[in-house]
Amino acid sequence: MSKLLKAAVAAAILLQSSMALASQKTLVIQSTTSTEYSGLFEHLLPTFEKEADLRVHVVAVGTGAAVKNAMNCDGDVLLVHSKPLEEKFVAEGYADARYDVMYNDFVIIGPSADPASAKGAADLSAALNAIADSGALFVSRGDGSGTHRKELALWKGAGREVAADGSSWYLEVGSGMGATLNIAIGKGAYTLTDRASWEMFGNKMDFEVLVEGDKALFNQYGVMAVSAEKCPDTNVAGGQAFLDWLISDDGQGRIAAFKPRASSCSFPTPDNPPVQETSHMNDPVGHGAAPQFLDLWPTQLMHIRLPGADAANPVLAGVLMERNAGLEDMTVDYTSDNLFSSEHPAVQWLHQCCNRAILDYAARAGINYELDWTVQGWGNVNFRGDYHNLHNHPHSWLSGTYYVNVP
Repeated sequence: MSKLLKAAVAAAILLQSSMALASQKTLVIQSTTSTEYSGLFEHLLPTFEKEADLRVHVVAVGTGAAVKNAMNCDGDVLLVHSKPLEEKFVAEGYADARYDVMYNDFVIIGPSADPASAKGAADLSAALNAIADSGALFVSRGDGSGTHRKELALWKGAGREVAADGSSWYLEVGSGMGATLNIAIGKGAYTLTDRASWEMFGNKMDFEVLVEGDKALFNQYGVMAVSAEKCPDTNVAGGQAFLDWLISDDGQGRIAAFKPRASSCSFPTPDNPPVQETSHMNDPVGHGAAPQFLDLWPTQLMHIRLPGADAANPVLAGVLMERNAGLEDMTVDYTSDNLFSSEHPAVQWLHQCCNRAILDYAARAGINYELDWTVQGWGNVNFRGDYHNLHNHPHSWLSGTYYVNVP
């Protein structure tokens, strides 16, 4: 064997070794759109990643798709909410065990006029039958997700096989939760949703929770580490470390402390207690008015006053002035800077309000699919005589300006 060939073989071995090492430094979690969309992983993962020295990538799809992906060895951890599917996953050897990790509940939402009188029904089954008997439209996710499977089980418990009878009042849309809610509201229909998704949803219009509290609406999430026997290349150590952390007192404490994105856009001070809001669309004037949409151009302009702005702005102004003092120019190299990397409470308040505004804008635009995004921000301090040249942001899909203080 020539020296050149030996060198090539050695390089290949080194490359394979480095790739194997890199894979053990990365953890892939197959999970649901609701957990990712709510901001739960954004809340949990930085703590775990720092402690475990791992980079975590979340694949957010419906429960059915997440289970299938994990069975195809495309993940190291499975975190979903369909116990029958989870137990089948374990029984077929794809995980050694499943663990309860957290829960919330499902609710049925519909127009406040409630044409089926579902709200006044004696129990959950009576409410479902009232909807069916009235002929009022019911929108189903129809996507094989945990929510869809729960919905079918609830209909079956009420004595109806809705997916098979082709009823004109029953519409399957094959979409995620956000898109299904948009469609239901657009059509004036009822639908089943997990409570967290409804609380985060921005385009509620005159819809409300009409049916809740039944024990059958309990929504349990489970977590499993993918087995190396089925998937030899899985990150066994990383997956087990995440599972152990998630069910530990530390992990459970982090889950208990979580607040969904949509409920965090309020700035508490002694004179301004936290506002228990779930959407700008329903926010009372004084804490933040509902968005106004202006048709000035083909792309709509949204204008909104943020809840808690009077208390937050003086604090935020101080943060920006301090940052400005340490920079020669705040905008020349703006792509390398991100204000939202700061952990200052006022900056994080603005970050969460931006996330809320994006959801409201998307709902208004009729976007009927799940969204994922990142937000970059930078501060401009303009003194007397300063101005901005006409410009655009070519790397962005949406651009906005928040005025902290104006003359």
